Amino acid sequence: FTISSSNSNVVSVANNKIKAQSEGTATIKVVAKDNSLLEDMITVSVKSSPSKLQPPTGLQYSVSTQTISFSMSNNASAYVLSVNGVEINLGNSNSISLDRINEVVSNAFDTLLTIKVKAKAPTYTKAFVDSDFSSEFELFQVSPVKNVRVENGILNFDEKSTPGETYSYDIFLD
Repeated sequence: FTISSSNSNVVSVANNKIKAQSEGTATIKVVAKDNSLLEDMITVSVKSSPSKLQPPTGLQYSVSTQTISFSMSNNASAYVLSVNGVEINLGNSNSISLDRINEVVSNAFDTLLTIKVKAKAPTYTKAFVDSDFSSEFELFQVSPVKNVRVENGILNFDEKSTPGETYSYDIFLD
């Protein structure tokens, strides 16, 4: 038998093997050598594989705005933030306030001391594949001091005793 392609720029044939070359459409024809009346044809479309979006980078927390933000990815049109495994759709925004996270993740900052955050760029087209998640970012919340009291005119409280951790305190008077 012989195999031929109607467009060798799209599909080439060599040593009875068919190989995709580029995007497009071609008709493959197979003809029996001993009887040219026996033949078959099939039209094939070659499409390129979709590109994988790059994950967002630069996850950071801003104390002044109380937001978590990250750098946008090329060709991404939407973002998803995972907070301790709960995914939050951010639309085309690359930031979210801690208040919004607390609303969506069942008062996360009221009950947890460590919040693990990562972001990805999902896709809604066939031209791209979702990115992987970014590197994980951990946001630590220091629990409030306990047993605050005034003794002999001196403000006292129970200090934290986490090994290897150093804390500083800002005290405000009304």
